[in-house]
Amino acid sequence: MPMQLIGRRAALGVLVLAMAGPARAGAWKEYAYPDAGFSAQFPVRPTVAALQYQAGNVSAPARIYFARQGSAEYSVTVADLSGSPVDKDAAIAGAARVFAATGAVKLDVIERIDREFGREMTVAGSDGSHTATAIFYVNQKLYVLAGRTDPASAPLAVRFQQSLQFVDAQGKPPRRPEDGPAS
Repeated sequence: MPMQLIGRRAALGVLVLAMAGPARAGAWKEYAYPDAGFSAQFPVRPTVAALQYQAGNVSAPARIYFARQGSAEYSVTVADLSGSPVDKDAAIAGAARVFAATGAVKLDVIERIDREFGREMTVAGSDGSHTATAIFYVNQKLYVLAGRTDPASAPLAVRFQQSLQFVDAQGKPPRRPEDGPAS
């Protein structure tokens, strides 16, 4: 096979890969749920279901916003803790313990989203999976976001983790007096 033909095939292969990456990443869309107080980017429209959240001694009604693309799973669980005596720190710690028990913790940091403190974790599962998690407690709601992918798609799990925002009743990030006038 002539070198020129090999070079063209290699260039075509690089072009196809370069186009496939942005196409896969470009398919993500932000979905806002003002009634639940958050927005996040998902690769496909998530389904919503009611469930009972359980972590340690914390049990509460919740909703899960779930999407699957291939073998990857993306979810945001919002538990209503308004009827629970558990405080912010205990709720976040309990959810973090549940995730830590699923594999080897690779990262566990205190994180902040729009002046709200929580935790972000990365866990490597014994099955080779990679889970990026964000856990926050805002307005008596516990938010547990989890993106579970294979190792090759780990950047997508982190993208999902980093997309979490808290929103007001209009689906916009809340404004505070110190933010100045709305533009």
